[in-house]
Amino acid sequence: MRTLSFSKQPISGLIDFSTIDVILLTNFYNILALPYVTEYSGFNGKVFATEPTLHFGRLYMEELVSYNESFLQKKKFTLWKNKDIQKFLPSPLCDFHDAVTWEGIYNARDVSSSISKIQCVGFSERIDVLGLIRVTAVSSGYAIGSSNWILETDYHKICYISSSSTYATHSLPMEQNALKNSDLCILNSLTPTSIVNPDAMLRDFCSNLGNICYLENQFKRSTILTKGVIFDLFEYLCAFMDGSGLSFIPIYFISPVADSSLAYANIYAE
Repeated sequence: MRTLSFSKQPISGLIDFSTIDVILLTNFYNILALPYVTEYSGFNGKVFATEPTLHFGRLYMEELVSYNESFLQKKKFTLWKNKDIQKFLPSPLCDFHDAVTWEGIYNARDVSSSISKIQCVGFSERIDVLGLIRVTAVSSGYAIGSSNWILETDYHKICYISSSSTYATHSLPMEQNALKNSDLCILNSLTPTSIVNPDAMLRDFCSNLGNICYLENQFKRSTILTKGVIFDLFEYLCAFMDGSGLSFIPIYFISPVADSSLAYANIYAE
């Protein structure tokens, strides 16, 4: 049995996806490449994810498709991918040496079909896979619905640890006890320890944005993702603006999936 977890567009020819039995999704950031696998690679295995990962992942892909549709209506320019032309282009265009291998963006039908293949699991729910192994999702504390995975047989225990956080946010805290006594740990998305205090960064963000609004007496926008960290920023920013007498300034959340994103965020207990 082969198990796969990915966070980027799969490299063509590197893996025969028809031999993959299980895909484990750790968070909604890692779902964008899924339609390339489920719809175009001959993959016939199972896909597991928590319910929030499924719903936010679907919104993430729908947002990408929506933005891309406007570009599809325009004439496509592909000559820039030619290496003989690309070397004369400014950065960063000249740095994309693999541009000729880039895949086109999938469509809404691919998203719907791919999402329908995902089986939702709850935290700490043991799922038997092919009678050979049991997989369990446990909270990673990284985002709403994000998880690490435990793979167990009668004799061995393997932990797959992806993007995780012990910082207290809206998400469930990282489940660490379940990872103990593992025979093997597979680590992904490793980053250096931050030397900057997150609380101080949030205070600076709110303070700077609030000062600009106050001095210019108008709304300023900040472009960020429509899921994940945005929910934390909303909470801190609204509290800061209320305490600073700036509650009269509106906050606009602009995205094709803005309503759905906020609705799902309010539904989940996290």
